[in-house]
Amino acid sequence: MRRLHKWLALIVGTQLLLWAISGFYMVVVDIDIIHGDHLVRTTGSPDPLQLEQLASLPTVVNDYPDLLALKYRIVLDQPVYQLTTSQETFLVDVVSGERLSPLMQPQLRSLARGYYARGAEIDSLQYLQSDFPDEVRFLSTPVWRVNFDDWHGTSLYIDAVTGELITRRHTLWRVFDFMWMLHIMDYETRDSINTLLLSAAAILGLFTVLIGGWLTLFMRGLIGRRSR
Repeated sequence: MRRLHKWLALIVGTQLLLWAISGFYMVVVDIDIIHGDHLVRTTGSPDPLQLEQLASLPTVVNDYPDLLALKYRIVLDQPVYQLTTSQETFLVDVVSGERLSPLMQPQLRSLARGYYARGAEIDSLQYLQSDFPDEVRFLSTPVWRVNFDDWHGTSLYIDAVTGELITRRHTLWRVFDFMWMLHIMDYETRDSINTLLLSAAAILGLFTVLIGGWLTLFMRGLIGRRSR
């Protein structure tokens, strides 16, 4: 039983150390920093539509009879309608009704600089339709990944059609994601806290504690009584 307890303590102790390290990181680093709030600007609500702009609204609606939703936005300082039909979502100019989607590289560069709150330059752009990186494994629509040349390792993910900022990622977030994986022991999706490995580690940990308690309280007491 002592040998079993020793090996169990070694196995479980390794995971306990990983739990302690990952938990320490997740507690010490402020969650707002992890979210990257300091890397992007806060955008306010757009100004109300002017009368001359509203004049184009009936034409836009008539041009898309399968329209499901319409949203007024400002993209690159330009008022636009974001239209959602039964088949797709896209942008049109408020005044002319001209279709603006999909957005191209020059537009994305300007958008990314507008979203970004720091002074670093854009390092690279990537157009992603599938095989998304693990850090944005939830994505399902085409996006532009805009990487900035800063010490944060900042990447902004911008919707290729609407120009909306979907999410941001940076080095401290990536470390957090790795620590979260270690903490919940989900080495595939990093989403589930009900993994078999986590359950097994918890059971082994409990078993190790019970054996240690039995060896300490019962066996030592029994040996002590015999020695007397």
